[in-house]
Amino acid sequence: MTARELLLGRLTRAIEADPFLSLSVAARLLPGEQPGKGVSPSTVYRWGTRGLPLPDGRVVKLAIWRIGRKWVTTRGALAEFIEAQQPGINEPATST
Repeated sequence: MTARELLLGRLTRAIEADPFLSLSVAARLLPGEQPGKGVSPSTVYRWGTRGLPLPDGRVVKLAIWRIGRKWVTTRGALAEFIEAQQPGINEPATST
């Protein structure tokens, strides 16, 4: 299976399970600096293109896709992005 076929299959499943959101809608779902306001759509775009540097040196990127002239994401992608930022999520388990 080619990379293109894998991508198309993944996108098809994503559309069926989790409809796309414009970046402006996604921005309104996230808490901003001021109460009752979301983050800027440009912030969401930056997270998708450049990523968000974390204190441990990792860079976490939000999954975004371009459809025509519009950039979109999904609620699932937002959840994965938020989860990846949490301390200890990607650290290996240690046994004592």
